[in-house]
Amino acid sequence: MKRYIQDKRLCLLLLIVLLSCTAYAATDILTSDTYVYDRESINIEGTTYKMLIDSQNEGEDIAFKAGEKYVWVNEDNCKIFNFSRVCVSDTTNISTTGNKWRARVKIYSSMPNITYTLSINDDTLVEGQEATLTAVVTNAGTNKATNLTFWLDFPDSITLTETERLILEDNHAYYMADFDKGESMTFILSFRPSYGSNNTITPGISYYDIKDRKKTINPTPVTYTVSRFCDYNVTLTKNQMGIDDIANFTVQVFNYNYSNISLEKFHIYVPETLAVDDYSKVTQRTSRDYYFTGYVGWNLTRKFSIYFTAKRPGELPINLSFDCRRNNEDIVVTKKESIVVDVIEKDLIMDSNFKESISGESSSEKHFEVNLFNPYSRQYVTVTSVNITLGNKTAYYPITNIMPPGVKKNIINTTIVMPKIKEDKIVPMGLIIRYKDDFDNYHLIDVNYSINVYTFNLELSQNIDKKTIYSGDTANIAVILTNNNRKDFTGLKVYDMLDLVTSSTPNSTLDLLAYKTVTAYNYTVLAPFVDEKTEYPIKTIVEVTVEGKNRVYTDENIITVLPKKEEKEETEKTSLLNDLIGKKNETDKKTNSTITIADGAAKEKTALTRLFESDSLNIVLLVLISILVISAVFIPKLSSAIRRKSISKAMEVAGIDQPHADNTNFMTAFHPQLEEVRKAILRAKMITDDRPDQQNQSDQMQVTESMTKEPQKTEERKDVEESKKNDHDDSSIGNNENKSQSDVDDMLAKMQGKM
Repeated sequence: MKRYIQDKRLCLLLLIVLLSCTAYAATDILTSDTYVYDRESINIEGTTYKMLIDSQNEGEDIAFKAGEKYVWVNEDNCKIFNFSRVCVSDTTNISTTGNKWRARVKIYSSMPNITYTLSINDDTLVEGQEATLTAVVTNAGTNKATNLTFWLDFPDSITLTETERLILEDNHAYYMADFDKGESMTFILSFRPSYGSNNTITPGISYYDIKDRKKTINPTPVTYTVSRFCDYNVTLTKNQMGIDDIANFTVQVFNYNYSNISLEKFHIYVPETLAVDDYSKVTQRTSRDYYFTGYVGWNLTRKFSIYFTAKRPGELPINLSFDCRRNNEDIVVTKKESIVVDVIEKDLIMDSNFKESISGESSSEKHFEVNLFNPYSRQYVTVTSVNITLGNKTAYYPITNIMPPGVKKNIINTTIVMPKIKEDKIVPMGLIIRYKDDFDNYHLIDVNYSINVYTFNLELSQNIDKKTIYSGDTANIAVILTNNNRKDFTGLKVYDMLDLVTSSTPNSTLDLLAYKTVTAYNYTVLAPFVDEKTEYPIKTIVEVTVEGKNRVYTDENIITVLPKKEEKEETEKTSLLNDLIGKKNETDKKTNSTITIADGAAKEKTALTRLFESDSLNIVLLVLISILVISAVFIPKLSSAIRRKSISKAMEVAGIDQPHADNTNFMTAFHPQLEEVRKAILRAKMITDDRPDQQNQSDQMQVTESMTKEPQKTEERKDVEESKKNDHDDSSIGNNENKSQSDVDDMLAKMQGKM
């Protein structure tokens, strides 16, 4: 119990001490220049100050700074002692609640006040004329301005001649300091403007007041106009050039004023110089610097030219600078120009008998030659070494070959042996030439070749369908070429040599692509008639030029020609048969043999043709053919003679004189009983007159023959009738003939009966 009472007393004591401290802190912050207000503005000692109450929302953090500026206090906790510790702390963030706010602000009645003046001595200028810009900055307030900065932004077309108190950074001039109340400072900027650029100078002022607020002032820019009186133009013939090349640098100066201008400090710098233009008045100080002097008259142009060259690769700077002074006045314009020329290194010009892609036969030799040309006009070069790499082998040749300017020399003259390979392949070859210039700078010429190394393989073949033939037979021949190489062959000459008759000339000129097979030509040979076995060689020759060498490939075959005696005998028999058949046909035409005999001969011919295919029946067939031919020729004549003899006998019995054989009307002298016979003969004659002339005689003979035979139909008659029935064109004639002849036979029988 006692301990609780003691603790309670201790707590009261601590509370009293805390309240005392709070009262002390509150008394410290509530000074005479501290005001409590909840308005937007307040008038203190005749000065209206804007309330620094921004739009603060519930729950936001508020920054408190002890002893100055302002303090935000929630209305519900408006007792100052509740925030005494906050008010005197450096910076504290607290979270507040509530909607109504009261500002406790510490107001300072004294502030800085910055004023300025800007002026230019002449706003209508001539390029090169010096102008002066004056700026005066004053603090007219009752307190100082801290970190005050004054600056001027000017175009890069002006040339600054004087600055006072200003610090220059590119196209920016500034001054920075603290301005006490009542302090004033003057800034001067002197410059020479150029023509045709921005003619505006922009000033600016910034500072901080005692409340640490930044203030910025933007004065009105200063403008001016510029007219020109001097200008120039630069031309360069080459922006990129090689070592020892010649270039021309020309400067033209123009006078746009109405009085003369003089050129001062006219300076051109080039690393190397060959000559100077004749129109230039030059004072040469060094081999790289040239100074020109002179005047440029009213509205005239002056030209200055320099011819120069370069000896080293890289960037070649050319600098130009000069002053133009107008009519001896203090009006000067400075012109500057800097041009960079790219000087590139020249390589020696190389030519070789090798191309980028070449070919060579395995293990063959190739001549390799390299020439170099020094393109420089004044510089010597020295070739120090040559490297040749072929496949995995390298040859190194240390040499010392000095090449004067503009000279061509032979550097390599050697023989290269192609690698020995089993099949076609591409082998790389490299060439490296090392040389140095007058400045001991080393250079390389690196060339790569691709060599198609091949094994020469050309296949030649003769395709003959029959290598053994008989006399009079033919054989077909084809010449075939195959290229088994990677390389194409051009201009192959192919021809055959032989002693046989051919259907066409066996030769050709052609190109043969890599890995291709072609038929050069085809032709046919005719075997001659020989008495014994004979061999005829056929030789094919291919000529081709490869890598400058003539190559010849050959292929030879033999065609054997055999005599054929059996064929000779058969040919003779066939010829004899043809002769006999020809004679038979001729006899048939003369005697008008019957169609039965013709059909029989045709059938016999067909049978003979088949029988002649067998050599064993040749003799028998020949005898049979002879008998048939004799029968066909002589039997009709014998029958005709018998018939004529019978008629003569009949006339003799009748006591009738026989007329002349040519008298066609001899039957009129017969007995009257034979008148019917005469009429029948006349009818038969009329029938035969309707046939072709060559058939009349045979028809008459046929009728006469019928008169001496018995009126019966023999086998021959049947064959004739069947043949005539099958013959569509002669059917009517055949029927009339049969009828007439039958009538004649009947009448003849009657006549003989009566006699």
